[in-house]
Amino acid sequence: SKYTKTSDTYTETTKNIKKGLNYDNFKSLLSNSYVYSITTLEYHPSLIFGSYGEEKIFKKLIQKKEANILNPHKEIKIKNNNFSSVYLTNMKIASKIIYNLKERGGGDKKITIFEIGGGLGVLAQILLSNLNCRIILCDLPQQLSIQKFYLTNVFKNKKHNFVANDQDKFNKNCDINYINCSLLHKQKFNFDAAININSFQEMQLNVVDNYIKFIEENLNEGGLFLHQNCIGHATGSSLYPTDYYLPNKFIIQNIEYDFQSYRGQ
Repeated sequence: SKYTKTSDTYTETTKNIKKGLNYDNFKSLLSNSYVYSITTLEYHPSLIFGSYGEEKIFKKLIQKKEANILNPHKEIKIKNNNFSSVYLTNMKIASKIIYNLKERGGGDKKITIFEIGGGLGVLAQILLSNLNCRIILCDLPQQLSIQKFYLTNVFKNKKHNFVANDQDKFNKNCDINYINCSLLHKQKFNFDAAININSFQEMQLNVVDNYIKFIEENLNEGGLFLHQNCIGHATGSSLYPTDYYLPNKFIIQNIEYDFQSYRGQ
């Protein structure tokens, strides 16, 4: 499949995940040393924002306490609440997404958000908790299993659907669809926002371009495409995000440069 060429960096991460995770230590997922590379446990995120609107939303989000599900390291104290670094990092990204979506208007209608490479599922969790939305997660199967485990623990009353093989069907009425990336080319759905955070940089350039072409074909009119990536980390990946395919119909509204992040970006 044009979406499944695995990078060498992700291959190494997957080896660690398989080595260290079984059902028992899934229960402590957010403090498990084997997933250090995707949870960034000790990283204190920058609290400098791109706009006052984003900062205002962030301050509203941190009024809610982070859950204790999967035993997160809540070592950072803000406004008398303790948070884990991975939660704060994703909360800051969520603030940017929510701000940009609100700027586009649309009122309170239910929207669909498509995320490629959703990490542990924390960003999806925050968006689902603060927006009237459905989420579509697309990733490698082993990563999707982590996301589904995490999100089904957080959202026990939401409808979850896993598209793992050719027999499984996408369900537009579910709150969260988990799509095996090798099957993405067989799916047909539209969405109002597309997101990629720190994983295009770990893919080969032609795979990134295929994802962006999929977004181009299925993003609703006036929708949002937001990605945050840095220099390529894998063999065959693009040196800079500026090399990614950019559809002519996409309008660049904002470019930000953030140095230096927890991944040395």
